[in-house]
Amino acid sequence: LIKMTEPSKVLHVRNVGHEISE
Repeated sequence: LIKMTEPSKVLHVRNVGHEISE
């Protein structure tokens, strides 16, 4: 579960950063 949660968190953070950048 941890391995699956880590990538999910990273994708979420990257998605948010992209929105802010825009």
